[in-house]
Amino acid sequence: MTMKKSELILTVIATALVVLTLWSLFHKPDTSGAWLHAPATTVRFEKDTLTLDSVTYAGRYETTFRYTNTGKHPFIIHGIQTSCGCTSPHWDRKPVPPGQSGDIRIIFEPNSLGSFIKDIEIRCNTPEKAIHLKIRGTVTE
Repeated sequence: MTMKKSELILTVIATALVVLTLWSLFHKPDTSGAWLHAPATTVRFEKDTLTLDSVTYAGRYETTFRYTNTGKHPFIIHGIQTSCGCTSPHWDRKPVPPGQSGDIRIIFEPNSLGSFIKDIEIRCNTPEKAIHLKIRGTVTE
């Protein structure tokens, strides 16, 4: 049984509307744009690389990067991108005032054995627009 041309077009349109509606409900970009126009500031991380040493394959590990806003303007993290789905960042999305400190919590759930280095890119309002951090270690059975 073949579908009439008009029914096919209506089905395609209805499917497209459902997809767009779902996308708009779950896609939550930073619409304020504040970080784009925020004055640049400086930030100091206690460490730019954290070592987890030897971790087991079935484990779940948490580590924290601590930082201080050393500039004259609020520090705004727009987003954090990791090099692997096994690494997930968590942070307070509020701007950090000058002189105040904050944390970026990283949860690592190993998905392969051996040595690892995971890159973490912080997109923010520093002059370089991004800060690069790393976690490393070795995954054993």
